[in-house]
Amino acid sequence: MKRTVSLVFCLGLLVSCQTHQKIAEHKVIDGHIEAANENDYARFKSFFHAEIEGYDFPNELKFKGFEELDKTYMTFINTVKKKATIKERLIKGNFVIDLEHLKTDRGELEIPVVYEMKDNKIYRIMFLR
Repeated sequence: MKRTVSLVFCLGLLVSCQTHQKIAEHKVIDGHIEAANENDYARFKSFFHAEIEGYDFPNELKFKGFEELDKTYMTFINTVKKKATIKERLIKGNFVIDLEHLKTDRGELEIPVVYEMKDNKIYRIMFLR
């Protein structure tokens, strides 16, 4: 419950951001997005914590750990031509909330993504679909 309330508060702040503001840098998140855009799965994976958990909001677990991360993302990252960009970003403590735009040969998608950091790695990732 506490995590959901915090998430709702953070999302409210993200929505209120001005789109013309400069996007704050975050080396880990930016690095994993660059690696995905370059179809470099090994580098992409290096930004994740060994105990990574991926969720669809609010609490539907989609993958946990490196083995399931590999099953979920390896083929997509290595083979699909894509361009992910950050439209808006909020950094609050160990959370990074991005509004991401993804363009592939399959279409385009804009999705809020919440990253929780631990030991300077992506520990949890939550997609708000």
